[in-house]
Amino acid sequence: MARECGNRIRFNVGGKIFETTATTLASAGRGSMLGALLDDNWNLRSFSPQDSGGQAEYFIDRNPACFGVLLDLLRTGELHLPPHIPERLFYREAQFYGLLDHVRATKWGAFDGNRLRLSASVAGRAPGDGTAIRASPDGGCCVAHGGVVHVYDWLLDEHRPINLDYQQVNDVGYMDSGNIVVTARERPGRADGGMGLFSSSTGDIRHRFRVSHGNQVKSFTAGALCFSNVESKIFASCKGRCNEYGIGVWDQITGNQSDFFYQPPGCSFGDADKLQWIDGNSCLMVATLFPRTDNCSIGLLDFREKNMVWSWSDEGTLMGAASLDEKRVLHAIVMEDSHSICVVNQYEDLGFLDLRNSGGG
Repeated sequence: MARECGNRIRFNVGGKIFETTATTLASAGRGSMLGALLDDNWNLRSFSPQDSGGQAEYFIDRNPACFGVLLDLLRTGELHLPPHIPERLFYREAQFYGLLDHVRATKWGAFDGNRLRLSASVAGRAPGDGTAIRASPDGGCCVAHGGVVHVYDWLLDEHRPINLDYQQVNDVGYMDSGNIVVTARERPGRADGGMGLFSSSTGDIRHRFRVSHGNQVKSFTAGALCFSNVESKIFASCKGRCNEYGIGVWDQITGNQSDFFYQPPGCSFGDADKLQWIDGNSCLMVATLFPRTDNCSIGLLDFREKNMVWSWSDEGTLMGAASLDEKRVLHAIVMEDSHSICVVNQYEDLGFLDLRNSGGG
């Protein structure tokens, strides 16, 4: 709760004068541009510029009409957008001040997964041929299609795409709102596969992730991708040319390889379709699913012990009169309680595997 404070502040926004108090600015929060003007005690910082009368004053070269609406939102907690202000312009101004979350919360309320509605859509290149669709931390998204990753902000305005020059994109994911990791298939005779870090705003490559075996850098195809923000790690399934199959691990900060889990006999980690880091027990779920393989397998890898601590496969597990088609798993995800894995077959039937049971349940 912000402390009551009588400091008056004046803003000159695009030539129009606004006057408010530090208490109102405190409603913007520490992470906003306006909240950054206050010190730890919610008073104006000592270096604040002052006018001839000794009152703090700031000049901001932005849209004054939008600023007035945002200031009123901080004062009253209510959003009233006049019809003459374009909605997209207002959202961009809110983003500039770091108040976009305030606007979203006021306009749409708290997130409720049971009351979702379509707000807008992106036209696809062809039905169902997108490799991956991933959400951005700031509300945007990216869509992988062939050798191109199309990037959209939260208003669904398209940014400059990430183009891999006819390489096949296998998976994509946001490391943060400004950076996208892309995994790609190596083309025959060309050492051009692997994994790279790209700017989400310009599409330019920022870093290439390397895989080393025996102190030698190897070319590889990178597949499924996931992140552990707690551990600051990136995980990807990898297939090398000389049976160097397994799960690669890279540090998010340095971009260097920090570990590699070689697949044991009878497993197909290099062909994994889905990876998911489980914070609760510091394990990685690795799932190889239909139609990449005829038999689906799911395992939990413990990188601390360097072993697979739990596994399940549908091979030889026909139940009752179920046909092979009825038991093929297309999707798998670890539930929030970290005690079970939800699986879905091609008929969209749900099933659950118990992680506390060595046989899967």
